[in-house]
Amino acid sequence: MAFRPRLSIGAYFALQLVSLPAFAQERLTPEESGRPLVGEETGAEKADAAKVDVNLQPPGSHSWFDDLEGHIVVEAGVNGNPWTHTGRNWAQSYVDRANTATLNQITGTLSHPVSDIGAGYGLGFTFEVLYGSDARFNPTIGMADGAITGMYQFAPTQAHVDAHLPWFTKDGVDLQIGQMYGMQGVEGTDALERPFYSYNYSSDFIVPFEVVGVTATVHLADHFDWILGVNAGNSTSFGGAKNNSRPKGYFGFQSNGLLD
Repeated sequence: MAFRPRLSIGAYFALQLVSLPAFAQERLTPEESGRPLVGEETGAEKADAAKVDVNLQPPGSHSWFDDLEGHIVVEAGVNGNPWTHTGRNWAQSYVDRANTATLNQITGTLSHPVSDIGAGYGLGFTFEVLYGSDARFNPTIGMADGAITGMYQFAPTQAHVDAHLPWFTKDGVDLQIGQMYGMQGVEGTDALERPFYSYNYSSDFIVPFEVVGVTATVHLADHFDWILGVNAGNSTSFGGAKNNSRPKGYFGFQSNGLLD
């Protein structure tokens, strides 16, 4: 009598479930599957890499003078006014000529950002001059004012040395010494420092254009500074050029980088 072993249905499913992990753990290497390795370069990539020059020489020494920057800004335009009978725009300084093509300014700037010179100290400078019709309303008394008369004139607008000193606080003190732009207002003399061709009233008649003196910014905390300065006054220099002998300057506090 022949004997045939039989498996119950429950035992059959148990064998199937036990065999599944064995099949799931089986892996084929890229070589076995005929696919290239992920990190393997193709022939085209190797050819492109061979064309790239690789400089293994150590970088040359970096001089402080390598960071010098020069900029030239030219602004010209026409301020239209069909209602004028005099050819002038009333209560306007910089754009006082109506319906007349005007060279407002050619501004040349030579500067160096404050760069480290060792022991926590930094040094930089800015020198800037302006030629054009804007110079008529932007002189600093005692600094070449009146050297050229007429529609187009010349005026130095910035001439200051900048320094960082590791003094008093963790972040130190920033100094500006010389002729610099006034700190008040939102519009600057440079054409790139204002959104429109003309100025608002306060920029035209109230806000100081330039000052000559010393301004210190003491970094009390990461986002809080103390500003202290002494200068000769609005658009004037020291000595006989100033209009009075009273002390002038800045005193205040500012917050910065609050959204960083």
